[in-house]
Order: sequence, then structure tokens, then C-alpha cells
Amino acid sequence: MKLIKTLVMLVIIAIGVSFAILNAKSVPLNYYFDAKEISLALLIAITLAAGALIGLLLSVPSLFRLKRSNRQMKNRIKFFEKEIEHLRTLPSKQIE
Repeated sequence: MKLIKTLVMLVIIAIGVSFAILNAKSVPLNYYFDAKEISLALLIAITLAAGALIGLLLSVPSLFRLKRSNRQMKNRIKFFEKEIEHLRTLPSKQIE
């Protein structure tokens, strides 16, 4: 399994290096106060990383909500298991 992960990582790195070589052209990056010339591949990588970070930050509240819901459900399961165990220990009425 470790070999497969290593091979996949090497393939991803090779694709990234070839992408950077193919997109080595410099492009102007204009922002509010200044402008700089940077590599197109670097600009795409920065944009991708920023998008991933924003997506991660936007998913954090729902992750916490799901964890809280999961904890509440586990507590309900414990309560019902205790109740079932209590009901099993009660003497049953004999039908005559």
C-alpha cells in the first residue's frame, strides 16, 4: 500500500512539474496597489490553494454542526440502551 501511495505521489509531482514547465511564461499580476510579473504556473497554484483554503474554511461550521449532532445521537443511544436494559430486568407479568 505504501508503494502505491509513493507511486501516486510521484505521478502527481511529475504532472505538476510538467505543468510548470509548460506554463513558465510570466504574466502580470495586477492588484490594488502594485503589479508584479509572476509565472503563470505559480499564479494558478496560488489561486488553487486559495480556493481550497476558502472551501475548507466555509465547510468548518457544518463540520462542527455534524459533530454536535453525532454526539447528541450517541448520547440518545446510550440513554435508550440503559432504558432497554432496565426494561429487561423488570419482572414480566405471567398470563394466566
